[in-house]
Amino acid sequence: MFALKKMNLLRIVWIAILSLPAFVVGGGKKGGKKSGKKSMETDEDLCPPPLEAVPKTSIFDQLTPEEISTTAEYVKMELDLVSEEPSPDECNFADRIFRLDVLPVVKEEALSYLDEDGPMPDRYAKVTVVHAPIEIMDYKVGPLPIGDSTTIEAMLAEGTISWNNRPYFPPGCEFGQVASVIDPVSAVVAPLHKATTGGFCIGEEDCKPGLLWWFSPDPSSSRAERISIVQYQLDPIELGFEVGTGTGTSMATMFYIPLTCKLAHGDPDYSKWYAFDFEYCGQGPYDTAEDLMDAYEGGEITLCDLGITDDYDAMWSGLQRRGPLRPFSDRSPPVVSEPEGPRFEVAGNTVEWMGWEFHVDMHPRFGQTLHDIKFMGNRIIYELSLGETYAAYSGFSGHGEVMYLDSHYFGLGNAAGSLKKGVDCPENAYYFTGYNSLNPYAPFEVPDSYCVYEIVNGETSWRHTFEGEPLGIPRTYLTVRALYTVGNYDYNF
Repeated sequence: MFALKKMNLLRIVWIAILSLPAFVVGGGKKGGKKSGKKSMETDEDLCPPPLEAVPKTSIFDQLTPEEISTTAEYVKMELDLVSEEPSPDECNFADRIFRLDVLPVVKEEALSYLDEDGPMPDRYAKVTVVHAPIEIMDYKVGPLPIGDSTTIEAMLAEGTISWNNRPYFPPGCEFGQVASVIDPVSAVVAPLHKATTGGFCIGEEDCKPGLLWWFSPDPSSSRAERISIVQYQLDPIELGFEVGTGTGTSMATMFYIPLTCKLAHGDPDYSKWYAFDFEYCGQGPYDTAEDLMDAYEGGEITLCDLGITDDYDAMWSGLQRRGPLRPFSDRSPPVVSEPEGPRFEVAGNTVEWMGWEFHVDMHPRFGQTLHDIKFMGNRIIYELSLGETYAAYSGFSGHGEVMYLDSHYFGLGNAAGSLKKGVDCPENAYYFTGYNSLNPYAPFEVPDSYCVYEIVNGETSWRHTFEGEPLGIPRTYLTVRALYTVGNYDYNF
């Protein structure tokens, strides 16, 4: 719910600044003065000059794949990091790059360049490195491109971010070490899992396959700890449903089981990691898996029967169409029409639309980001982007109340795939290419990663009847659109 509110708030802000009616935003030259005599305005007055081929706002561009890979190689050499693709069992136990982004331009330097013909700011990268098992450090690397003048500089004091606060990504990191703790306790509670799910469990010969576990940060823990919540869920494939577009259920559908525990995994010696605080269906917590099972076998636990049988119908979570087609739904929907061509112009990543101008790009972490938003040459907003995508779950009690910082795991920009033309954006929208930098040594382009288009929403911006004649102006929006698939979530902005 919180994530939805944040998405709607950002959309409201974008719509508010980019949806003024045409008769307001169309007049005057960009950056010029509006004529005091409206009758003397010409068509030329109403048309802004064309954008520069390489606008000054290119200082806000994200890193290119070449800049990302060459910077990663440079940092790897300077800091003696591990191989480019460490195995899941070693990636959290060896020095490695976690994230590599562009370092934002210092605002004062940017404004001096944009407004006062100051020098063009140098370009730098911000590289986050996991130094295991000591700390996390951010480095400033540049100026770019990598050359003789390039240096690397720590941006934080030593110990500012402890190893306990290491990232949870990639998902496979330390999975093997966590499994060495969770698999044995899963075997202990197997009889309770069987009774709850109709036979699904882990660790016994007669277990039905398909019970999975996952761990995520415990929102109640402190920075001095590293505590995660471990939850169990059923694999929908094992429930007998195909996975794929148009049939069956989604692999990301979560059939959660109401048995959870916490995991302490902050010690550099993972043999000292342990599971504790076991809860079952709102009952507990119990210190250990054995304590929970003693209570169950002693009749102190009320069993929660989920009703999962051999003929269990999981179609409620499926992708298959249910019921007949609605009348006329087999006809193509309306489309956006631009009889005289688009009313906006794009140069690089700078967009100009009826007196509005802004720079847009796809940040690896925050997703689509707008800079230097101007109206009629006047800057209104310097930077506009998401700060975080936060999904809070309040399911069953206790450990069922978990949270995910979805932009942390992969980064929203890195979770942006290609848009579906005619669905996510109109066919005739302007489509931009983005970049995926999850592996900074091998970044790659993502075609049609985000788009810009103008659309009529069927409402009026201004309406009046004067001497029997209806007058009005349709309301149009200029939209910057991207979608991000993070696990079982699709964020649409």
